[in-house]
Amino acid sequence: MDSLTILFSLLLIASSIVYPSEGVSQDILKKLCDKADHPDNCTELLTKSIPKLATATPRNISLLTIEMLQNRSAINLKYFEDQYINTMDGYVNDQFRLCMFAYHSIQTSLLIAHKASTLGNFKVALQELVNVDEYATKCDNGFEHTPDPIDKIDYDMYFKTQAARSVAHYLRYNN
Repeated sequence: MDSLTILFSLLLIASSIVYPSEGVSQDILKKLCDKADHPDNCTELLTKSIPKLATATPRNISLLTIEMLQNRSAINLKYFEDQYINTMDGYVNDQFRLCMFAYHSIQTSLLIAHKASTLGNFKVALQELVNVDEYATKCDNGFEHTPDPIDKIDYDMYFKTQAARSVAHYLRYNN
């Protein structure tokens, strides 16, 4: 090892001692996911989806879960728009149209939730995430009497919504 590498290594070690991370411990991670319907799925989702979870703050995790939902809802909306254009069955087409409206509402709620989380207003963020869950459920319920083409979308959206809601709930009552 050359002296520059050794010096850099020592500085890196010293900086971690002087400025320890205030990241999320496993205990806090469990608390963040405590209000999800499936806490283990929430913990796994956060662990796999958020790089450097150990150095993230709960507030950052809230923003990241909302951003995950924003990305998923954009994908879902595009899917419903494409299906709406390409489906000839009138009843199923009506359901895709319903989902398009629901997902436009979801995107609006997610924008509000993200802004509220940025400002530390987790009461509003939590309410908007509850709205997201309700809109997504309305979309899913429209497909009750048909072969459900959106199972994979529903589960992904469901687990991400549950994670975001649970994190917002934790911050609402522990911040």
